[in-house]
Amino acid sequence: MAAAVLFTFLLIGFIAAALYLICLIPLDISLVFEHQDLSTSLCAGASWCLFSIRMKYRNGNPVLDILIGKTRIWSQVVEPGARAGEPQAAWDFRTTGELLREILMLKPAVMRIIRALVRHTRIRRLACDIRFGFSSPAVTGMAFGCYTAIRPVVMQDRRVLLSVSPVFDRELLEGSCRCDLRVDCPLVIPALVIRLFLSPRTWHLVAFASPQRKGARA
Repeated sequence: MAAAVLFTFLLIGFIAAALYLICLIPLDISLVFEHQDLSTSLCAGASWCLFSIRMKYRNGNPVLDILIGKTRIWSQVVEPGARAGEPQAAWDFRTTGELLREILMLKPAVMRIIRALVRHTRIRRLACDIRFGFSSPAVTGMAFGCYTAIRPVVMQDRRVLLSVSPVFDRELLEGSCRCDLRVDCPLVIPALVIRLFLSPRTWHLVAFASPQRKGARA
């Protein structure tokens, strides 16, 4: 009997420790934006434990990938769906005040999520490489001079890498920017989101803003 009780306590302790360690696994987020001539690309990714999700956009429809480790297990081109049926009814501005009041009722829960994001999110790296030029070389020189003045202050943070190159012979704005973020204890955020989702006020807001409700009011 004592052995069974001891085994139960050990099992509960092991499960609790495993859940605690899982909660400590950080969520890494990476955002990469690049603009070259007429080409624009955006890559956003998030990885937690062995699972990763990645979205790429380059002058067209975005591609969504899900990976385990480095193995892609699912990929899908996200295309805008065609809306069939009757056109969407015009918004009734007479209900704007009531809708705003419903949204403000959710402010405490939304602020909890925002505070948790700010508290648990930190910047790991911010790197920008920008090339710019204005129509007037004098304006380009003045802008580059301002950058030169603030660069020592910005570069005091070792996580920030900023490179700016002026182009005096033509108008130009191109370059790339990468931001790496880490969310510590990321499971806190989904817990707060689920709590907000299960709130009766959230469902009341969804029902209030639904097309069927708007059609009935019309």
